[in-house]
Amino acid sequence: MTVLTPTNQTISINSSDGRIFDFNTSSSRVYLGETINSLLKPFGKSCVLTGFNIKTLEYIESNSESSSDIVRVTLNPGEMIIDTTFIKYVEDNSIDIEVSSFDDKNGFLVLSTMFNYVTISSKNFSKLMLTYVTNDGCVPNRVWYNDCQNIILHKIYFDKTKKSVRAKINDIVNKNYILIENVKYELYPLDNISKRIALMMNSYFS
Repeated sequence: MTVLTPTNQTISINSSDGRIFDFNTSSSRVYLGETINSLLKPFGKSCVLTGFNIKTLEYIESNSESSSDIVRVTLNPGEMIIDTTFIKYVEDNSIDIEVSSFDDKNGFLVLSTMFNYVTISSKNFSKLMLTYVTNDGCVPNRVWYNDCQNIILHKIYFDKTKKSVRAKINDIVNKNYILIENVKYELYPLDNISKRIALMMNSYFS
C-alpha cells in the first residue's frame, strides 16, 4: 500500500474549527464541527459529489532510478463527503505504487480515500491510498484501515507482461462492489448524486 496525504485539501468543518467560546479559556475546547457536519447526512455518510477522474494512468518500467515497475495514478480535483465531512481536493494529486512483487493475474489495485472525523485540536486530513488487493479480497501484510471510513474511487488492472494499466469503467446504473479484508465496499461512481437519480429513474420505470 502507498499512502499520500494531499496538502491541497480543504475540509469543512474540521474538528479544530468552529469553537463556540473564546480562545484561551477553560471552555475553548468545545466545538461545533460535528454538529455542523451532521447537516450533510442527507447525502449519506460517505459519497463522491463530483470530480476524482483519473487524469493519467501510467505503467513505468524499472530504470536507473527505480529497480521496480511502478504504476502511477494522477487524480483530478474533486469533492466528497466522507464520515459526514465535506472535503475538497483543489488540485491534481499523483500517487505511485511498486508492482514488481505483485501477481497481476491474481489481483488488482484499488485507489481509495480514507478519513475519520475525530475531535482533536490539530488539523485532521484525509489520505489517498493505492493498495494491491488479491482476487479473494486479501491485502498483503493486512495493511488496510477498515476501522476508518473508506471511499473506493477506482479499481485498476495492471499487466506486467504487456507493461500496461487500465481502470475499470464505472457503471452508472448497476452497483459494483469490491471485497477487501472481509468487508464489501461499493465502488463509487464519479458524480454519485447523478447515479442515485439514475437508479431511482431506472427503478421507477422498470
